[in-house]
Amino acid sequence: MLAVLAAHGVLLYGAAHWQRPQAEPQPVFLQAVPLPMGQEAAPTEPKPPAPLPKLKEKIQQVRQKVQEKIAKPTKPVVKQAMAATPERAATLEVSAAKEGTKELKELPAPAPSEQANTGAASAGREGKARDAEPVVSAPSFHANYLNNPKPPYPPASRALGEQGLVRLKVVVNPDGQPSKVEVDKSSGFQRLDAVAEATVKKWRFVPAKRGDEAVVGTVIVPMNFSLEKS
Repeated sequence: MLAVLAAHGVLLYGAAHWQRPQAEPQPVFLQAVPLPMGQEAAPTEPKPPAPLPKLKEKIQQVRQKVQEKIAKPTKPVVKQAMAATPERAATLEVSAAKEGTKELKELPAPAPSEQANTGAASAGREGKARDAEPVVSAPSFHANYLNNPKPPYPPASRALGEQGLVRLKVVVNPDGQPSKVEVDKSSGFQRLDAVAEATVKKWRFVPAKRGDEAVVGTVIVPMNFSLEKS
């Protein structure tokens, strides 16, 4: 038993201290690679950006183009349309009207001084026109010196309780005499309307005047028939 244990111990010891034979080192071969010799290329410099056109030159070019467009004669659109069919003529006339409106919009506005002068001139013309036209006044029947009588209240109308307002339209001559009397609005009773019309035909009026000249005029005369006031 002891011999077996001793044999195992010897085997374990030998296994622990046993080393594999090392391989012989192999030589490493290096190969020289020839490099091209010469001058180093000069680094390329970035090209400077192209100079921008000057602002004044660009503005001058734009102005020249605008002047060329303005100086360019317009095409005789309407004349061509007259030689074409009626539908074509109508289309070209509409386009010509639109172009004319556009050109009017593009015209420069008048200076404030010109607008003030135009306004003053128009105001002066209107003032002269008003001064030249004389004022016209309507005929009148309210003057006390006329002594126009009131219409009598018909007894039958009073007995029947008839009352109301009559409006008479009167045409007055330059001498103040009524030339035409008619009912403009009835009172609702023919008897009252007839009495009012007959009374006003005998009245006198202050004639209408245009400035200092007496002219024919028209006036409305109200006649109120009331049982309470009569």
